[in-house]
Amino acid sequence: MNETTQSAATTNSNVPIIGKDRSQSLDITRGFAVLGILLVNIYIAAMPANSSPFLFLMPGVSVSDLHAWTFVQAGLVGVSRGLFSLMFGAGMMLLLDRLADRLTGKALRNFFFRRMGILFTIGLVHIFGLLWYGDILNLYALCGMILYFLRNASTKKLAIMMVIFGLMGTALPAAMAYGVASYEQIVAVEAAGEELSEEQKAIKESFAPIMDPEKILEEDTRQTEIMQSDFPTVYMAILAVSLQFFVVNFMMAMWDCLFMMVIGIWMYRRGWLTGEAATSTYVKMIVIGFGVGFGIRGYWYYQFWQQDFAVEYIAMSLAAMQPVRLFIAVGVIGLIQLFARSAFAKVIQSSIAAVGRMALTNYMSHSVVMAFVLYGFGLGLFNQMSGWQVLGLGMLIFVVQMVLSPLWFKYYRFGPVEWLWRSLSYGKRQPMRRG
Repeated sequence: MNETTQSAATTNSNVPIIGKDRSQSLDITRGFAVLGILLVNIYIAAMPANSSPFLFLMPGVSVSDLHAWTFVQAGLVGVSRGLFSLMFGAGMMLLLDRLADRLTGKALRNFFFRRMGILFTIGLVHIFGLLWYGDILNLYALCGMILYFLRNASTKKLAIMMVIFGLMGTALPAAMAYGVASYEQIVAVEAAGEELSEEQKAIKESFAPIMDPEKILEEDTRQTEIMQSDFPTVYMAILAVSLQFFVVNFMMAMWDCLFMMVIGIWMYRRGWLTGEAATSTYVKMIVIGFGVGFGIRGYWYYQFWQQDFAVEYIAMSLAAMQPVRLFIAVGVIGLIQLFARSAFAKVIQSSIAAVGRMALTNYMSHSVVMAFVLYGFGLGLFNQMSGWQVLGLGMLIFVVQMVLSPLWFKYYRFGPVEWLWRSLSYGKRQPMRRG
C-alpha cells in the first residue's frame, strides 16, 4: 500500500459501525451480558469484600440471604464476565472484519492499538473517577492488544491458545480451592492440639481473613463504617483497594478473559453469535451447555446445602470454574439467540439490543448509581440491604436502562461514552445527533 492509498484508507476508516451494519443478535447478547455483569457487581459492591464470597461463614446470616448468595454464585459468578468476554472477542473480530477493506498492515494495527489505548484510559477514569475498583476495561484493552495478533489464526491455533489460556486461568482458582478445602481441616487439627506444619501455618494465615468468622465480622464492621462515611474517606478507601485490585486483576483475571475471548472469536467465525447458525445448533447449545454446566454446579451447591454448607463443594466449584462457566455461557448464548430470532416480545428485544448498543455507557453508569445508593455521601445503604433487595435494585437499574436506551437512540447515534471512544479512535468528531 502506497502512502496515498494508505491515507485514503485512513480517511475512509472514519466511518463507525452504525445502522444496518450492526448485528441485532450481537447487541441483544451484549445487552444480556450487561445485565449479568450488573447483578454480580452490585451484589459484590453492596457488602464488605470478605463477606461476598464466603457469606455462609458469617454468624446469624439469614436463609434468604444465603439463597440470594447461592443464586449469584451458582448462576452468575464467572458466567456473566465470561459472556461479556465472549462478546468482546466477537466484537473485536467484527470491527477488524469491517475495517479489512479500508485499512491493512501498519495502518490497521495503529488504529486498533490506538482504540485499545483509549479504552484503557476510559477504564482509568472509571476506576479513579467513578469509584469502581472492579473495572474490567483496562484488562480488556490489554487482552485486545494481545488477541490482535490472533485475528487471522487458524482454528487449530485458536484451539491451542484456548487450552493454554484455560490452563493458566485455572491454576490460581485451583490453588485457592486447595487452600479453601484445607483450611477447615487445618483448624480442626489445631483444635485437637496437634502441631501444624509450615505449609499448614502458611495456608491458615493466608485464608484466615476470608474464612475465620471472627476476622470476617471484624473487617466487615470496619469496612461498613468507612463506606458510610464522607466522600474523602470513601474515596481514599476505594483508591487503596483499586490500586491493589489493578495489579491483582492482571495477574488473576487476564488468563480467563483471554480464554473466553478466544472462544468468542471462534464462535463469531462460525456465526453462533450473530444468529446465523441453525435452530438445531442453538437447541444443542442450550441442552448441552445447561445440562453439563448447571448439572455440575447444581449438584455441588445442592450438596453444599444438604451437608450444612460443606466448604469442599465451594472448593470444587472454584477448581472447575473455567469449563463449568463456559458450558453455562454456551447455554445462555443458545437461549438468547433463539429469543433474538423469535417473533416473541419484539419490543423487549429492541430495548435489550439498545442497552447492548451502548453497553459501555450503561456499564459505567452502574458505578455512578451504586456509589450514590451505597456510600455515605449518598444514601449510605452499604451493607444495609438483604441479598434479594440488592438483586432487585440491580434489576430495577436494568429496567430503567431498557427504557432510557431506546429513547436515547431516537435522537442520537451513539451512547455518550461510545461516541467519545469512537471520535478519539477515528481522530475525528463523529456526528452524534440523528437527522
